[in-house]
Amino acid sequence: LDVIWGEPAEITPPLANGDDLMRELGLPPGPELGRLLAAIGEAQADGTITTRDEALALARRLAERK
Repeated sequence: LDVIWGEPAEITPPLANGDDLMRELGLPPGPELGRLLAAIGEAQADGTITTRDEALALARRLAERK
């Protein structure tokens, strides 16, 4: 548990990691992978996504736009 502004904050594990994206989307390691992971992290933090499947779907959509 971390403390943010005096309040305990639970750290939740990421819904997907780099290995997941490389395997599921066929992506190589690199900046694009990092960009997708950051987007997943932001969406997870704000509650937009809550499952691994949603994380992978978001990464697919973002990867297709590039």
